[in-house]
Amino acid sequence: MKTTGQKILMLREEKQLKQSELAETIGVTEATLSRYENDKRKPRGEIALKIAKALNVSIDYLLDDNITDRFSTISNPENQNTSLTQKEILDIEKDALEMIEAIDNSESLKFCGTTADEEDKEYLKQAYQKFLMDVRVYNKQKYTPNKYK
Repeated sequence: MKTTGQKILMLREEKQLKQSELAETIGVTEATLSRYENDKRKPRGEIALKIAKALNVSIDYLLDDNITDRFSTISNPENQNTSLTQKEILDIEKDALEMIEAIDNSESLKFCGTTADEEDKEYLKQAYQKFLMDVRVYNKQKYTPNKYK
């Protein structure tokens, strides 16, 4: 199994990108990208999405050390025949980015009755992305005719 940092480094090198080029693309410093590649920090939220997009992989592949196949799609454990395509995953990530931006731009977001701090916002971002993926899989399973499953 590869760590998130190992995956970022491997994918960046495969694309023959310099650390400075990827850092500029995703909007972080080279030092920050180096910390990600050396597993000293783990990218979160919008930055993780930007890295996944820049390296053309799913956010799940990038962040989950247990996922080893970067070309796999996310599937519903109840029905392994219903899976998301790469395009559907990218659409979910786009929708999640919009919600993440709304969360980031909210100055007085309430979470469990108290004003949300950065950690709370990060949790909400991750939960929202997971929710979008689950809904997409559920709808695909429910509304796809049996002959296409």
